[in-house]
Amino acid sequence: MKSSKCRFCRSEDLHDVIDLGKQPLANAFSTSAKKSINLNRYDLKVVRCKRCNLCQLSEIVHWSEIYNNYSYLSSSSKPLVDHYKKLVSRLDEKYSIKNSYILDVGCNDGILLDCYDQITPKNKRVGVDPSSVAKLAKEKGYQVFNSPLNLALSEQIILSVGNKFKIITFTNVFAHIDDIHEIMKSLRKLMNEDTILIIEAPYLYEMLDNKYFDTIYHEHYSYLSLLPMLMLMEEYGFEIFYVEHSNIGASGPNLAYHVRFKTKNDYTEIIKTTIAYELKKIKSGIFDNYQKSIEKWKKSLIELIDEEVKSGGVIGCIGSPAKGSTLLNFMFSPLNNKIKFISEVNPIKINSYLPGLGIKIVSESEFESSGITLAILLTWNYRDFFIEKYKQKKSSYKLVVPLPELNVYKN
Repeated sequence: MKSSKCRFCRSEDLHDVIDLGKQPLANAFSTSAKKSINLNRYDLKVVRCKRCNLCQLSEIVHWSEIYNNYSYLSSSSKPLVDHYKKLVSRLDEKYSIKNSYILDVGCNDGILLDCYDQITPKNKRVGVDPSSVAKLAKEKGYQVFNSPLNLALSEQIILSVGNKFKIITFTNVFAHIDDIHEIMKSLRKLMNEDTILIIEAPYLYEMLDNKYFDTIYHEHYSYLSLLPMLMLMEEYGFEIFYVEHSNIGASGPNLAYHVRFKTKNDYTEIIKTTIAYELKKIKSGIFDNYQKSIEKWKKSLIELIDEEVKSGGVIGCIGSPAKGSTLLNFMFSPLNNKIKFISEVNPIKINSYLPGLGIKIVSESEFESSGITLAILLTWNYRDFFIEKYKQKKSSYKLVVPLPELNVYKN
């Protein structure tokens, strides 16, 4: 479905930012190379609203198609588990949340809900997730609603729980929502004057500055920044009173927005500073040359791969996140693919095939013995963790960290 209006402010004044071509759904891992190559492809293009500065996809794939057979397990990432533990610790320190009701929207396998073990009882931790992996959170004993959040569901949650929530989290989820105004109405039902809403998402200006184009895929309907978020929140009587940056997140470096019902008419200092930063970035023309900078980056990585192949080398990749699907489908077609294998620790993905290119996903042990001479780290957002692991294992292949700049490591 084509998107002709801004999701937030409803303006039709949309302008192109980057076009990554037609791509398959990034988490549509297949059982054979043939099925992978024959997957449906959709336009993967980002446009910008000139009125509020929201960036969003030009084509929307319905959530039911994306999440029907979902293979992303949050808990398979140790750095992400550690990140969420630290997040919960900060929330308790800042907002005193012991013995409080917690709602995690997009709870996946319960990764964030697990982190409240020392904070609040399991029966006060609630999850919402429309994907097939929500059953894993339910199996842990949490009350989980296997559906997208909407106004009717929010009323059902309040009736079932019998209470409003102290903390509501959307970690790498808010950008996945098409009908954002339905969500805002739902939040007004779920929150009271004591509720703190945490929205954590990849930060648009970091994506633009550092070429993190691979955070663009069909699950991510929107690419968030403070200015459009302020406009949206204020429309529904909320205020963003604090933001914090983190280098770790499910899709890479992110910004967390702390939101509550509006209490004052002026912005806090950190909000004023971030507004000034974003206005300066817009004035600098940061949107104008993004496509060219990504094409230049692509050429450099292709040259590195071609040089390795010409010398008899074999190319592999480490990790199979959704961002890896975007990166590789932007780099290659099924006819010119140069990747032999991708290593993975998520058991759901092992022995499946990367969407669109038919590259087999294998275990770490099989990858290490496959003769790979150059490995591209697709989970570059956890680079420190993987570089240390690479050094400890003394792997014989060269390790390439592709973003934000190409770097090659050797043991």
